[in-house]
Amino acid sequence: MAHSETSSLDERREMSQQLGVPVLDEYSSEELTRIALELPCGHYHLCEDTARIDVVDPQTLRTIQKGTGLIISTNLLNTAMPFIKYVQGDLCYFGRT
Repeated sequence: MAHSETSSLDERREMSQQLGVPVLDEYSSEELTRIALELPCGHYHLCEDTARIDVVDPQTLRTIQKGTGLIISTNLLNTAMPFIKYVQGDLCYFGRT
């Protein structure tokens, strides 16, 4: 798992080849901790035990069920100073298969 530093997909593939083990990404932030983990297929799995993620239309701020949207998150671990409905400006593609 690669975290704390940005790594591109090509860099992770190269590291995987050199090390002989999968090197996968972790999507996280200081404010929200671990948000999602990359799966071997390239999709990301939400870490629902650490953060609640809502995906909203960037224009209307209404929740969407599929498509590209703005991530709004709530940290579920920090009870001393929780970030509730925190917007850090990230977009994602949210789809159901």
